[in-house]
Amino acid sequence: MKAGMEKISLKDVAKYTGGKLFLANDTDAVTGVVIDSREAGEGDLFIAIIGENHDAHKFIKSAYEQGCRAFLVSSNKEASELPEASYVLCENTEIAMGMLAKWYLSTLNLKKIAITGSMGKTTTRDMIYAMSSTKYRTGKPIKNYNSLIGISMTIFTFNRETEVAVLEVGMERLGEIHEITEIIEPEIGVLTYVGMTHIDTLGSRENIYKAKMEIVDFLSNDGSLIINENCPVIEREKIRSEVKGDFEILTVGSRANPDYRVTDIKDFGDKGIAFRLWHGGRDYSIELDVPGAHNAYNCALALAAVGKLGIGISEALKGLTKLERTDKRLQIKKSMFMDIKIIDDSYSSFPEAAKAAVDTLMLTEGNRHIVIFAGMNGLGEESEDLHMELGKYCKKKGVSLVVAVGHIAENIAEGAKGGETDSIYMSENSQVIRQLKGLLMDGDAVLVKGSRIFKMEEVVKAIEAL
Repeated sequence: MKAGMEKISLKDVAKYTGGKLFLANDTDAVTGVVIDSREAGEGDLFIAIIGENHDAHKFIKSAYEQGCRAFLVSSNKEASELPEASYVLCENTEIAMGMLAKWYLSTLNLKKIAITGSMGKTTTRDMIYAMSSTKYRTGKPIKNYNSLIGISMTIFTFNRETEVAVLEVGMERLGEIHEITEIIEPEIGVLTYVGMTHIDTLGSRENIYKAKMEIVDFLSNDGSLIINENCPVIEREKIRSEVKGDFEILTVGSRANPDYRVTDIKDFGDKGIAFRLWHGGRDYSIELDVPGAHNAYNCALALAAVGKLGIGISEALKGLTKLERTDKRLQIKKSMFMDIKIIDDSYSSFPEAAKAAVDTLMLTEGNRHIVIFAGMNGLGEESEDLHMELGKYCKKKGVSLVVAVGHIAENIAEGAKGGETDSIYMSENSQVIRQLKGLLMDGDAVLVKGSRIFKMEEVVKAIEAL
């Protein structure tokens, strides 16, 4: 599949963003979109986003010096001072970017799959991409882009050769997934799980569920929603009674009679999982080189999604032999000189995911099983109790040593006290890193996990260097 987006005229940029075009040179079209001036060059449209900390209008001159001559701006001060700069002036560049992405995507003849959920959406996305790629030219997010800006940037990497787009949709507030799916207008929606993340801002798990269900707001009646009914708040009948639309609902789970039934899950720790899948009157035995029992359900969700693309289960499973998993999601790593096995799950954390990671650790071969946990962000008033509960879970499972890092995680160490589990608390990553040689020994299996803001990959890298 060729790289890069199709050519867009600046007249269309102005038309579909509601902006006004100021044409100062021969540049009447662009073949790329950037929001980082360091990546700007000839043929690009630089969109000057105003963020919480930076106003990208300040970097227009820098982008210009690197050969960029086309700009989407909400203030014409900087661009108007550059003699060869053409620009479109709009009210809000972030909104305009979404409008442009929506229009551009509508010009491409492709199937769109949108995935959301509190847990597992990135792994499910990666699986769908691998399976879809067995039959179709498939596009997926660049980097970890799942916000409105990130998804817009991803859309600008697609072109007329792209046949399927696999897009991951994140959220931090009610209405955000609605705004993103208005751009995507997916034919297939996938809901992996509804957990406790963002309960501090949304107030309840039910509100988190409502926010995630915005994935169907622009799903047509001939579209499909694929859900994980093993999550206690996701049920087909509940959705049917509460959500408008006659779209198809396909279920995955181990209870009752789902469309894709997962049974007999065997968890081999760092070595992966095996399970049986029942669908369409047939029984499939599946082995995955992917740690975590919950990934049996993510795999079933992915199989259901590509099934709507006409890819059979046997063919789709062949695609998983080329699965490229995104980093920091139960990635198995090793230290350089010592015999230490690392389970890097440092990208994010919330209660259900943290407990699942502990389960994987305890099924991984090691002389000692050690967790290094930072806090779980976004849990609101329940934060103290949920961190305490996670510490108790570690103790119940027989973790050898719990190292809790940062003030939010202090209750993890408190909950783990007693019995045969040792627990210590440290205030910051640097303190842990300084003491790693005294904490770890050959033969250890170590799980590292925490919410994104705590940058636990710093600890992972330090263990790798041992």
